[in-house]
Amino acid sequence: MVSRSLDESARCYIFKSFVASVVMSALAVEIALRHLIREKKLRLKQDVEKMDFVQLIDWAHHLNLLDEKQFENADRLRKRRNDLLHFKSFERIVKREVTMRRLRLDKRRGRLDKKVKSQILFIFGIQDLALESYKLAGSILLYLFPVS
Repeated sequence: MVSRSLDESARCYIFKSFVASVVMSALAVEIALRHLIREKKLRLKQDVEKMDFVQLIDWAHHLNLLDEKQFENADRLRKRRNDLLHFKSFERIVKREVTMRRLRLDKRRGRLDKKVKSQILFIFGIQDLALESYKLAGSILLYLFPVS
């Protein structure tokens, strides 16, 4: 399921479904963490199947499945996914997460209205967010499942 989710993330990116790509990248990490925590067969107070993503990340860090860097990567990926799923301001997400390419408007030709500029910034920004999210997921998964 982990590799399928990451493959699906790549396909979503290729077909310009950038929000879906972020969601699938996060899902791949969530599935991996749930599997590894379950595999530890610890007597946890809470059922692993009922843990949300933040709890899985915290437990994985507590159990030393994630180092500090990957813990931060996982939390960043989770926040991105949540912001997109709960439909917060895309422009705010893009400005916070991505170093935006600034549009240079030719003052002689006039200005784009705010709505059009926001949509253009969103398209460039969300594409970068999706690619970065895929890379974050890949980094976390390589840490969790090292290839020899």
